[in-house]
Amino acid sequence: MVSLSLQLLYLADCEEAIERSYFEWGQVADNEIPRVEWAKATPAERDLLARRGYALFDGLPVLGGNDVGAPEVYFSVGISSRIILNDVIRILAHADEARRYLAAIPEDLDLAQATDEQVEAAGRLVDVFTAELHIGPAKATKVLHKKRPAFIPMLDSVVGDFLWKNFPYVLTQSAATGIVLSVFQLLLIAEASTLATVGANLRARGMRLTPVRLLDFLIWCGWKDNGFGRPMNDLWGTASLGEGRRVARERWEARTSGATGGTAVIA
Repeated sequence: MVSLSLQLLYLADCEEAIERSYFEWGQVADNEIPRVEWAKATPAERDLLARRGYALFDGLPVLGGNDVGAPEVYFSVGISSRIILNDVIRILAHADEARRYLAAIPEDLDLAQATDEQVEAAGRLVDVFTAELHIGPAKATKVLHKKRPAFIPMLDSVVGDFLWKNFPYVLTQSAATGIVLSVFQLLLIAEASTLATVGANLRARGMRLTPVRLLDFLIWCGWKDNGFGRPMNDLWGTASLGEGRRVARERWEARTSGATGGTAVIA
């Protein structure tokens, strides 16, 4: 059992959180196949349904290269991207513009090892698509994740909410994508040991997730029911935004100063 403690987020069992999410996604909406409750499911049922949920998106092949095409756009439907036909057209219309930014990011490069220039290129890559009407960070990154699964996290509303409310002295709700990715990079570095252990345990069960995907997934699991949508000041127990920023900074600095062995610092 591996836990994750990250600012206001806490997961007691990372592997179970991921397996349980896959289990829920793997439930078939069919009257002939009744839903199975997690608490009542047998180990075999949990494994079967979790693998089925994994296959919907994370188990699909990586579509590398520098060309964004229809396959990766449609792949994102498996992770609830809410992509519609007009969105496919909107995204493909910007494929040429996106190509040069994808070319700046090697296919096997992990975000934790990226240079500032590569992080900036990824931020501009996402911005190419979010400049289009009806394409937000969630849709764009769910499509682009399959192009660079070790580099581009899926910045949906839950993950975005976590990042700015837990690091409000760096981020705002409208922070530039490159800055958001820089913060995510530092979290990857800080949580490298935990992510490596969880990743190895999941690989032994046939589920291969990059550290970027693992951190993204765990944030989503831990935040969607325990912080998402709540006011930032309420979460930090402060009376003002400025006080919340101060408390959040102090919490992170106490962790990364050596008290818990961390090394990443968010300035």
